[in-house]
Amino acid sequence: MFRRVERIPMDAKQQPRSEPLVLAHGETGHHHVVESTDAALLATVNPFVCYLRLDGPFVDVVHERSFDTHETLRLIGKAEGTTFFEIRRQREHIPSREPDPSSHDDEEDMAWQMVDD
Repeated sequence: MFRRVERIPMDAKQQPRSEPLVLAHGETGHHHVVESTDAALLATVNPFVCYLRLDGPFVDVVHERSFDTHETLRLIGKAEGTTFFEIRRQREHIPSREPDPSSHDDEEDMAWQMVDD
């Protein structure tokens, strides 16, 4: 999920540039990528959240897979200056076992995993 934000956290660190810039890795070898040199990826300590810095009018996010794919997503930047986008990776709930009614520890009764796109 992409959401435009006004600023990024102080702990966000710019990642080494790759071509193309991989925003999200897919477990089956497909990725969501950006091929623009106007973009940079910044990581945080949270593996489910990162940021995209855009120094241009737009950037296209391409889903690299030849089957079961979705259309390219165009993120629109500001007319002038830098635009930031928060990228949140999706998770899905997978019960790790039957909930224990006597337990008050939700973390113990459930597990989360990344969603395959």
